[in-house]
Amino acid sequence: MDRLTKTLVAKMYGVSRPTLVKWIKGNSALYNDLKAQGWTINQRLFSPHQVDVLIYYLGDPNKFKGSDIKDGATEESTSVKS
Repeated sequence: MDRLTKTLVAKMYGVSRPTLVKWIKGNSALYNDLKAQGWTINQRLFSPHQVDVLIYYLGDPNKFKGSDIKDGATEESTSVKS
């Protein structure tokens, strides 16, 4: 898989780029995992592994419902991911 732009990933989830960024910032576990992979908030591209991290926390974009995420967090973000 090639690197994906922030905009493309947002479109995969059916939201705007600013909304995707809000979700990332609102989920400290997701944000910290992305940072551990070398991602910064101003970076425009996600590596394949970073996309996997996003899917782990936000769910499969093919099965995604926008109502699953509220106030920048998912139900899963309230539980511990190992």
